[in-house]
Amino acid sequence: MRFWPTRSEFKSTYCLRRLPHRKMQSWADTVIVQKGIVIAYDGTKLNFRNIISSFNPQAKNRVLLFAHWDTRPWADKDINDKDKPILGADDGGSGVGVLMEIARQLKLNKIEIGVDIAFFDAEDWGKEGGGPESEDSYALGTQYWTKNLHVKDYTANYGILLDMVGAKNAQFRFEGLSYERAGSVVQNVWNTANSRLQ
Repeated sequence: MRFWPTRSEFKSTYCLRRLPHRKMQSWADTVIVQKGIVIAYDGTKLNFRNIISSFNPQAKNRVLLFAHWDTRPWADKDINDKDKPILGADDGGSGVGVLMEIARQLKLNKIEIGVDIAFFDAEDWGKEGGGPESEDSYALGTQYWTKNLHVKDYTANYGILLDMVGAKNAQFRFEGLSYERAGSVVQNVWNTANSRLQ
């Protein structure tokens, strides 16, 4: 998919926002769009759009799958092009691409549990350097969603983030904080995935 880079300031972003929205409308039972303005750590006003799609919205037993669909506006770790935006085929695009295919499969193969697929925006305009100030500067779309849930009193049994899943010969290891807080769930997901590969 050649969608990226995506930033609110790019004129092309308007068209890019419409594609996932239209596709999810054709596959999901409901699609809710959250949009507004968030303020980045450097004072930049970012127009954001979160897209949350639901399958079996009436089911109480739910799983949340999510990715971010924006890209970092500068490649600060690149040796030569630090001021250019990251293209985002892997960091941004790959998670969205996988989740769009999952959505298409859920349309074709009905399941009993509820599944919510969220594409969060304004996630990567953060401050490098670590510490609480840096951490809070990222994931602005997700932060907005946690304070303004798309459905009143929304809860999910599990949440799985797909980020940077498109690298060549990728290997997926346990993420430390996830394993610390929900080790049995992480182990179950990995065991299920491994069983499908054999």
